[in-house]
Amino acid sequence: YVTVDQEATAEVKSRFPLREANVNVREIPGQPGKFECVAHLWPHYELDDLTASVRLTTELATTSSG
Repeated sequence: YVTVDQEATAEVKSRFPLREANVNVREIPGQPGKFECVAHLWPHYELDDLTASVRLTTELATTSSG
């Protein structure tokens, strides 16, 4: 989903819409089975006047299968 080529064609950018992306997952201290996920996304194209990166933070938890 990422290409760092700023001179890429529109076709390439449509297949690889991000100029930069980074996802980090870490266990939440003191909460076994719970994780924090932080995704940094920087699109090639402006999205409704958005010209900077996007940061999404969410909590992930394991589920019991029983």
